[in-house]
Amino acid sequence: EITGGNYDYDLFAGNASFVVTGDMEMTRQSGSTRGKYIFGGAYKALGDNRSVTVADGGSVSADRIYGGSVLAEDIAVTGADTSVTFEFGSSAELYSIYAGFHVQSGAVVTIDGDAVLTVNGAAHATDYVVCGDLSNSTSNVTRNGDTYTYIGGGTFDFMVIGSGMVGASGATFTQNGNTFITVTGGSFIEESVIFGACSCNHGKYGANTTLNGDASILVDVSGTNVVSVASIYAGSNGAGVVTGNTSVTFTGSGRNLTFNDAYGGVSGDNAHTEEFVQGDRSLNFDTFTGDFDAPVIEKIDTITFSGGSSVTVTSVKWRAAAVQNWDFASDTSLDWQKARNNDFTGDSLRFGDAGGTLSTDWNVITSGSDDIFTGLAAAADVTLFGEIASLSGSDWVSDNFTLRLDSENHSLVIAARV
Repeated sequence: EITGGNYDYDLFAGNASFVVTGDMEMTRQSGSTRGKYIFGGAYKALGDNRSVTVADGGSVSADRIYGGSVLAEDIAVTGADTSVTFEFGSSAELYSIYAGFHVQSGAVVTIDGDAVLTVNGAAHATDYVVCGDLSNSTSNVTRNGDTYTYIGGGTFDFMVIGSGMVGASGATFTQNGNTFITVTGGSFIEESVIFGACSCNHGKYGANTTLNGDASILVDVSGTNVVSVASIYAGSNGAGVVTGNTSVTFTGSGRNLTFNDAYGGVSGDNAHTEEFVQGDRSLNFDTFTGDFDAPVIEKIDTITFSGGSSVTVTSVKWRAAAVQNWDFASDTSLDWQKARNNDFTGDSLRFGDAGGTLSTDWNVITSGSDDIFTGLAAAADVTLFGEIASLSGSDWVSDNFTLRLDSENHSLVIAARV
């Protein structure tokens, strides 16, 4: 336990070069503390679970904080859950944070365990915030386990990464597991990016990373939660592969959500010439109401509206023509007044909960122009409250419902058949 002090050297929870039997935990309980690097583990040594906790009182600053150890030899680390936790109301000036291990010197390392990163408070991170491991030099790192990132406050200048990363051209990183990021507060400045999966040193070595699993991001702006974000990519940085699905979900009130980068937005991945997410890429609105002002929305396969969501998309750069699956639960709606391009040709459209009923007409989508409904008659399939619909003239008709375009009001309407 540390209660203050200024340390111009590295701080380790364990000693160097020997086996620690049991858990290693470093707690910064109070006082003002400065350390160069802070490790929840040891230097070139093993042990069980490792963690760094920064609690209330005073301030803390460090160049880097790692939840795990420095590893520089070939090793398989089992039962190695790692974590970094910030729970305080004062200040923390940090360069970068890694919830996992720092692997160097060309080591081949396998880590069995989960990683958890929690930031609640006034932390200011100016570089990478990583819920995983750093593979440096020519190291080869594999983590078998899930990663969990919880952000409830703080300021982030660069990247928040849901998995691990590589720091050099000869290094590789693979995670066999899923990633989960939950954001309920915080400010992500103009150049910052949230990546649901892996990353690399300034985007140069993305092809050296693989997530064999799903990547999920939840942005919760319900109640008093306020979030200001720049860019969100549920996949990896550069050419990093995600073999599973990616999803970004928004819940709460649009009044509490701000996208502060003119080039920011929501996407499945941030590669511009190829697609590196092998599964489905979804954007989800669950119990979300109000404006959604992401400047760019692209590379999404599936979009869902649930929990009574009523969403107004303000962007003119939503590249919705690439969306293949549209799913509107009952009592949801999309106001698309500023949309500029869309094509429903070949898409699957699902409206309403199976077995549901209508007492009045349901305006599902409203727009400033009928152009947004291009290809409606050429949709691959349409389902109305669980009933398969067929094209009749320009309408889609099921046993009990009709989907039609109201050209006068530029809206898509579902009505019960009399």
